[in-house]
Amino acid sequence: LQTTSTRHLYVSIGLVPSVQIISTKTKTFTSSSFVIESSALCTTPQGDALGLVFVWSVFPTVPSSINLITNKRDLFVPAFALEAQRNYTFTLTVKVAIDVTVVSSVSTTIVTVVQPPTISISGGNRDYGQGSRVLLDGSSSVNLNKATTLLSDFIFTWSLQSASSPTTVLVNSTSPILSIPPYALLPGVYSFQ
Repeated sequence: LQTTSTRHLYVSIGLVPSVQIISTKTKTFTSSSFVIESSALCTTPQGDALGLVFVWSVFPTVPSSINLITNKRDLFVPAFALEAQRNYTFTLTVKVAIDVTVVSSVSTTIVTVVQPPTISISGGNRDYGQGSRVLLDGSSSVNLNKATTLLSDFIFTWSLQSASSPTTVLVNSTSPILSIPPYALLPGVYSFQ
């Protein structure tokens, strides 16, 4: 009967990876995708590069559309993965593959800023006879802070100004479609907002 014994000897390599975020982006729109670039290196005293493990995290937590489990040096953040008007801290933790207790981390904060909507008014820039109904439609306006625009994203207010008067008149309508009945406007040039 022969007995064998195995003993494992654990030796820490004691080398800490050098990690930095290369990207200089500090602000973004929610409608923009971007890449956070980094560099990391860990070498032995003899100059041999060691294998590294990359772990990304973000605070506050974001949807799963950002693939944090990539083990990649750079992190791709798709459009609309982040909410508007928030600060997000992205942290890259780098571990040495042969000794995962050797860790180095670096963080960067990115602010998502609100992008103004793209307002579109169809039906404008036309000549109308005084007896014609004028229809202006703002329903194709786009909220660039969301992947899908809903009309409920907007509060519509309409105003008009005659070219012959410096006074702006607020029109009593909160609908995305402004309908001005025949003969409601005197002949002239009007600007609508």
